[in-house]
Amino acid sequence: MSSNKELHDLLVELNKELKHTNSVSYRDERLLRHLEEHIGRLAQEPEADKQDLRDQLETAVAQLEAAHPTLTIMMTRAITVLSNMGI
Repeated sequence: MSSNKELHDLLVELNKELKHTNSVSYRDERLLRHLEEHIGRLAQEPEADKQDLRDQLETAVAQLEAAHPTLTIMMTRAITVLSNMGI
């Protein structure tokens, strides 16, 4: 599977999970919604800034890993794919 296809599939899956995430603090909610918007932009513009997405995912993993392990596992997978793409 190509890295771009793998990343796209992971981001679609992550975006679905983000939309169904409840019971988060206001700060976490803002972070999740910002990630959701960024992922949506990448879905429409595949050449958008992936480095910024990686940075946001790394921040989100650090902030959410205890409260939302499923989300952070998916985010970590996306970070790995980005890293494998040289981003």
